[in-house]
Amino acid sequence: MTIDRHYRGPFSGVLKSPPAIVAKADQFEVGAVPLYWFLRYYLEHPDDRRELADGRAVGRLLRGELVS
Repeated sequence: MTIDRHYRGPFSGVLKSPPAIVAKADQFEVGAVPLYWFLRYYLEHPDDRRELADGRAVGRLLRGELVS
């Protein structure tokens, strides 16, 4: 499973090839669907990204609190 997200930041007009995130879902025990929502949640909620450093993100994933 490959998901393409296109960069929409201030330099998007000068990028020849937008950065891409490639996640090989079969390498994660939770599976592809929870991994997709995990990545999407933190992409769309930058203020919550500090949760990624202190373990709260894992709790959010296990409780299924990633769909916004």
